Amino acid sequence: MTPIPQQIQGPHQPDEDDDDDMYVEPNYRPPSAMDQDIPGDGIAGGSPMLSPSPNAPSPEIVRSPSPHPAVPTPAPSASTPPAAHRRREDEDEETSEDEEEEEDPQLGRQRTQDRQVDMDALRAREAAQAIRNQNPFNDVEEEPFELASNIESIQETLGYIDELRNTSFDNSGLPQSIIEQIRQPLEGAPTLSENEQFFIDLYFATFGAPESVYNKVRDAVSRRFSTEEAPFEVPSLYKIRKLVQQLTGIVVVQDDMCVDSCMAFTGKHAAKKECTVCSKPRYLVGARDGKERPRKQMTTILLAPQLQAVRRSPEGASNMRYRQQKVHEFRQHQRETTNNPGATIYDDVFCGSDYLALHDRLSLTEDDIVVGLSLDGAQLYQNVESDTWIGIWIVYDYNPSIRYKRRHVLPAFVIPGPNKPKILDSFTFRSLQHLSAAQREESGRGIKCWDALKEAVIFARIILLLCIADVMALIAMDGRVGHHGAKGCRLGCKMKGRPKPGQGFYYAVHNKPDNYDQPGCDHPDTNVRTITAIPPVSYYEESLKALVESRNPTHYEDVRKETGLCKPSILSGLLQTHMLAIPRCFTVDLMHLFFINLGQLFIPLWQGKLPCEATDSKASWTWARLTGEQWKQHGALVGESHRYFPSMFHRTPRDPAKKINTKYKATEYYLYLYGLGPGFFRTFLPRIYWRNFCRLVAITRLYIQRSITGEQLRYGETMAVQFVEEYEEIYYQRRVDRIHFCRPAIHTIIHVAREAARVGPGAYYTQFTMERAIGYFGQEIRQPSNPFGNLAQITVRASQMSALKVVFPSLDPPPSLPRTSFATNTQGYTLLGPKSRFPEKIEGLEGHAIQLVYGAPVSKYIKWGRLRLPNGQISRSRMREDRQVAREVRVAKNVKMLIDGEVGYGEVLFYFTHTLAQPTGEIGEIVPRDFKALVSFYGRPNIDLYQDSFKTLWACALSGTDIRVVDISCIASVVSMQPLPRVEGDPEGLWFVVEKSGLDDMDTTPEEDNEDTL
Repeated sequence: MTPIPQQIQGPHQPDEDDDDDMYVEPNYRPPSAMDQDIPGDGIAGGSPMLSPSPNAPSPEIVRSPSPHPAVPTPAPSASTPPAAHRRREDEDEETSEDEEEEEDPQLGRQRTQDRQVDMDALRAREAAQAIRNQNPFNDVEEEPFELASNIESIQETLGYIDELRNTSFDNSGLPQSIIEQIRQPLEGAPTLSENEQFFIDLYFATFGAPESVYNKVRDAVSRRFSTEEAPFEVPSLYKIRKLVQQLTGIVVVQDDMCVDSCMAFTGKHAAKKECTVCSKPRYLVGARDGKERPRKQMTTILLAPQLQAVRRSPEGASNMRYRQQKVHEFRQHQRETTNNPGATIYDDVFCGSDYLALHDRLSLTEDDIVVGLSLDGAQLYQNVESDTWIGIWIVYDYNPSIRYKRRHVLPAFVIPGPNKPKILDSFTFRSLQHLSAAQREESGRGIKCWDALKEAVIFARIILLLCIADVMALIAMDGRVGHHGAKGCRLGCKMKGRPKPGQGFYYAVHNKPDNYDQPGCDHPDTNVRTITAIPPVSYYEESLKALVESRNPTHYEDVRKETGLCKPSILSGLLQTHMLAIPRCFTVDLMHLFFINLGQLFIPLWQGKLPCEATDSKASWTWARLTGEQWKQHGALVGESHRYFPSMFHRTPRDPAKKINTKYKATEYYLYLYGLGPGFFRTFLPRIYWRNFCRLVAITRLYIQRSITGEQLRYGETMAVQFVEEYEEIYYQRRVDRIHFCRPAIHTIIHVAREAARVGPGAYYTQFTMERAIGYFGQEIRQPSNPFGNLAQITVRASQMSALKVVFPSLDPPPSLPRTSFATNTQGYTLLGPKSRFPEKIEGLEGHAIQLVYGAPVSKYIKWGRLRLPNGQISRSRMREDRQVAREVRVAKNVKMLIDGEVGYGEVLFYFTHTLAQPTGEIGEIVPRDFKALVSFYGRPNIDLYQDSFKTLWACALSGTDIRVVDISCIASVVSMQPLPRVEGDPEGLWFVVEKSGLDDMDTTPEEDNEDTL
């Protein structure tokens, strides 16, 4: 096995069991041009890099005491550009400053240092220009604006953009051994010895447990299999982790950062010794040895090695072919629906018009890789300041059925807290620098990967499709103003907000308030129906150019207000041909928009808790009904709904009267607002407000679908426009003192339909993937004294384990079915226990229903208690749940069915198979395709409630007498049936349907029961 250096390590070589030291790495900084020769043909000329010898030991990277570590560099070639020299303008500037330097020696020294930095940057730019001159994708201009500005905050970002544009693996600061590993990936089918597979299985089995658990198991196994002649030694935890590092090729980089999380010492700040924000020192000086040690570090897991691992097995390479197949299928579908665009089905990001245009422009192939970046902050502990930021890569080439699963989501970086980053660009720089270098590799052809299906080395271009984040992170990434800016639309539409008199906060108010004459904001009503589409890229580029060229801070503020931009996006430093153009790579996160932001608007609104100006009166707020005892009763009703939700609905809503201010989760808001809301809110909201809310529910349920037709999108956009117009009419009422009722989320709703047509349904790019990643990384933390360092270790090891499972699929076998289960010949449906031991005779209404199907009494049936559906959900039955008396039962026996194109709901009594009885009375052969469910049907919906609620409230009765036999293939999903609170005039005994969101179950883990037989 070839030893491969996986981490950038310092001179300290850890002892075998020194787990903490194993992970600690020196700070990783890119070298400046003064520390290395100008890169030659290593990239531009394409001269081959030498492969490491199979028997060569891992090189030791010695940390240099200088701010710039010594890095091996390739020899310069004939095409190496000449040494950099100062431009004539710079020389003139130096001459004009001589007198000032003589008067102030300190100023002179500072300027000398600045000139050296400028010299370094110039040499790096000239070196990278040789690469760009040979780039076949230079037909798209990469620099739509000057990389210089009079505005300090803009210049800060431009510095990072400049470095990203001029980067390559050769000047990125990576050790030469790592560069060669990326450029010369391992070829051939990887193998594991039996012992190695056993050791890794043991490591997987104890992952997340304390180290002492592994050591005890290790000792027990060694004792069991050792003999006097042949001792059996299980590797230490340190050695097994090193083995995993070598097998996966994962590369980890650590950068120094401010102890208060202000900034990372990367890019142009790599050599600084104190934070530019708070001035706190970067290093701790050792009392004994006097060495400088970083006070805090962030962790980056490089993308290219993770992507190279994906294709090393035939299974992994096969999975990466989904994207090309999907595009082919969708193009065929488009041709078939040319005359009926409303029938076009959008069911992935590759159905979006923007991706299809990018696909055609670049002639993307199955070898290329399309990724998305997602980042967000999280509190590790609820009651302790512990803000941590995590980034992940989404590989869109995977089928959505596996794309969002843990093993296929790639960690990008971990930024320790406890505070929020102040210069986010400095933290994302390392990941983006690596991506930029990978995009520019081989003159734009991409990185090399071994494809196990082709049994050949391929070139893979890495295409950045989307960047997703919450609002706070998105502001730093997309460079737009905050949501209270004059033009605060996250998608950059031209609508200008309006502030309250004397205030600087702008609100997304479409209709002009009465008696309103604010200078610059007294424009007429904004027609909501005309701003649903976002402006073209050229509008953004013109606005950005004007911003960068601002003459002074005053001019900058004027341009900022007019354009809605505050800085360039750091993504401008990437190879622009290899990404969806800025700002179209940013879109709407449905999780935050519908589940959190709107929830945090409507509940306080109905409670009467929004600020009330002196000119207004809460007595006139006819919608403010969730107060006092009414609020407590409503909260108790929501809390009691818990038992009617199946367990696979995950986090059910807690009593909002007690818990809504204690970090109410997104899934809680969804089930509360868009599930229970139409049924529960009608008991207190006046009809006009209830119907407006039901319109929002209809919009939300439509937009979170994974499959949406063009006709549905048009309907959704119409409904969204009507909702926004009606919302302003009934709540805001053109009153200046109610402008704050119009939050940005209300405005954003009108853009969602166009976004689905542009980049696919929003279900495929929500922050739920990030939230799950935060959850499963966070739950592994075992060191409360150092949670941030522990989290970084967990993230790195998780990425290694995921890569290992992709490279060696045998390490991650599919879960076996329970002993008494039966995989039916109806694709994706599996019968699960408990089941009857012997065939039973079924009588009464149930027997009569079965007799109607088979035409004659048949007495030999085997009953089953549960059914696994193709979507991963497990439906129970009354037979199963009636026997659960030891604990509270969460009802999972209600199902949604599609029968002859009609939707119906019912309670499953049991599942059964028709058998051929043997003379002995034992169970006979199960008849093929004869897998049924006996279902007690709910009635049709109350038509008045159904239509009045815009088809969001399906309220029906369960008679108990409408019992039918249904083929299991008709069962689509498990649903919750909630008792409908009565209002005057309602029939008694109504139940209403609550379905699970499609956003939060991309990685469904079905609940398993242990009871196999009755």
